[in-house]
Amino acid sequence: MGIYDREYYREEESFSWRPTTAWSAVNVLIGICVVVYVADLLFMKVEQPYRIANLLAARTSDFANPLRWFSFLTYAFMHAPMDGSERVGLLHILMNMFLLWTFGRDVESRLGRTGFLTLYLTSAFLCGFLYTGLWAVIGRPTAVLGASGAVSTVMVYFICLNPRMTLWLFGVLEVPAWALGAGLLLWDFLGSLASAFGADRSVAYEAHLIGAALGGAAYYYRWPSGAVLDRIQFWWKTRHLRVVRAQAEREEKLATDADKILEKVSQSGYDSLTPREKKVLEDYSRNLREKK
Repeated sequence: MGIYDREYYREEESFSWRPTTAWSAVNVLIGICVVVYVADLLFMKVEQPYRIANLLAARTSDFANPLRWFSFLTYAFMHAPMDGSERVGLLHILMNMFLLWTFGRDVESRLGRTGFLTLYLTSAFLCGFLYTGLWAVIGRPTAVLGASGAVSTVMVYFICLNPRMTLWLFGVLEVPAWALGAGLLLWDFLGSLASAFGADRSVAYEAHLIGAALGGAAYYYRWPSGAVLDRIQFWWKTRHLRVVRAQAEREEKLATDADKILEKVSQSGYDSLTPREKKVLEDYSRNLREKK
């Protein structure tokens, strides 16, 4: 599927397709997926339980095993093996990476590298968790591989940013971005209905729908916003200062309590102190020695 844009249809100011940072989050994510896929190909003859695809896949059974909860994120970095029974093979990773590269660069240019990674990784985890959780509740064991859910989030976020942008399908058909989004949602909805009634479940339609919903919600609530990320970064950078300030406040309170107790000693003698007051004096004295 060839998808291209025309700048004069864009409502917002134009952007550069080139990453605005030293390294692109989109390129890194694609690189990781490709490396993992190639690694799985190299170890195709390894026993099935120890295949990379098998280790990274998220399953309904993983809810009962906390040691496997990492799979709700790692599944998004592995795609259908070429020797798998789903008849998807190489097309799975090629399509997902193409769509991520096509739509992800625009979203990354808007959100920034940190914002894009936050959106993508959060979506990947929630899609894996909610998809497998849904089928666990229904009682139909299943497994999932692939970045389709997170890619759906990125696509819908892109479409919300550029609803009237003209896209070319197969290099022939012109459609506005909103129409493409509506068509994909309808396709996934119908596919989900079919799989619910026993049709082939080689495609995780529900994960696509979950990802699309997350993309729409993220755009509507302006998440992850720069303000939120700035607060997180500020909290991280100032965590040491908060520890120092808290320590200073404790020492100031200790000194104040010690002054009151020493005044009591001068009036009534040391034997008039309670065990707690004696402990405060000991702590104050030790603190003074440590500062020397």
